[in-house]
Amino acid sequence: LDDETIELLRDKFRTYDADRNGAVDHDEFADLIDSLGFRLRRKRVRALADELDTDHDGTISFKELVAWYDQMVREEAAREARSQMGWRRHVTRVSRALTLPPKVRLGLAGLAVW
Repeated sequence: LDDETIELLRDKFRTYDADRNGAVDHDEFADLIDSLGFRLRRKRVRALADELDTDHDGTISFKELVAWYDQMVREEAAREARSQMGWRRHVTRVSRALTLPPKVRLGLAGLAVW
């Protein structure tokens, strides 16, 4: 993640760290995730909070949040790359299918000269 993204995350994190203890509890985390634009059901947010709470202290630290966010960004970039690759393959197949065989191209070229 670039410095600007980390600073944005830090600002959001501080906003939702109500008791200023350097960590957000599960309720604060749900609000934080929502403010970052992730639309998840409460059940999924609870499961995610449990998953991110790697030290099992009942809170999510900034370090845990950044590690998760970085993983999300990398996964999205990989999905986008796969999507773009699929589109390129499709365009290549279509253009090959539309390309006329050499004998037909020569015949058409002869007609154009005639």
